Amino acid sequence: MMQGGSGPRPFRPNGVHSEEFTFPMPANSDVEIAFREWGRQCDAANEFVARTELDARGDDDVELRKVLVHMMRSTHATWATLTFFGNASMGAEDSSRAKMR
Repeated sequence: MMQGGSGPRPFRPNGVHSEEFTFPMPANSDVEIAFREWGRQCDAANEFVARTELDARGDDDVELRKVLVHMMRSTHATWATLTFFGNASMGAEDSSRAKMR
């Protein structure tokens, strides 16, 4: 979004986006490759943010500041949902351990 299209997106069969999850169960090596790519993408994003002004604009004239705020809100919402459903499915003993983390 901020750096424009910079090549093929990872993990898309034949470079095409699919809403259907009909892919085979991944092997351990596939998971390792995915986590390495995720780490590489995170490192690249961190480097970009470190060298870019917050008011810089990317695709669709969106400021970096707004992208980062959106990401924080999304992360918080995901964490809140996981925490709620995780605690809701735990017994009392497990729930008290989760609160101590």
